Amino acid sequence: MLDEALLHLIQTLPDTLIMLVENDLGELIAFIQYQYGKQPDSGEMLLTIETAILASDYRKSRVFYEGFRSILQHILEENPEVKQVQFYALADHRYLNRLYSKFAKRSGVRQSSQRNIEENRYIQDIGQLMKYLRI
Repeated sequence: MLDEALLHLIQTLPDTLIMLVENDLGELIAFIQYQYGKQPDSGEMLLTIETAILASDYRKSRVFYEGFRSILQHILEENPEVKQVQFYALADHRYLNRLYSKFAKRSGVRQSSQRNIEENRYIQDIGQLMKYLRI
């Protein structure tokens, strides 16, 4: 829902970076909101993808794969210290959970900041993710 998305954006904006992606015609087709932090146990650099939205006309597996690879390459140029990547999917969103489990490990659950619903946490070592994306 739009109101939930705006609330999430307002709550997380002070701590995050935003990347906008355009197609060849200069039209906005994707929005990624992310932040860097340290893993509490190891102190390693952790990339958290808070939000990733792709226009419906571009929601094909190949576009997702190519886009994710391109975005990750850009982020690694921006911050080569990243050792792990984490992101979330609504626990009841079967498609996203199936997709994310192809390249990341499910490692817990959190309560959504907008509603009292669960989100599955996925995490992956940057080397493994780069191998999957063929970077």
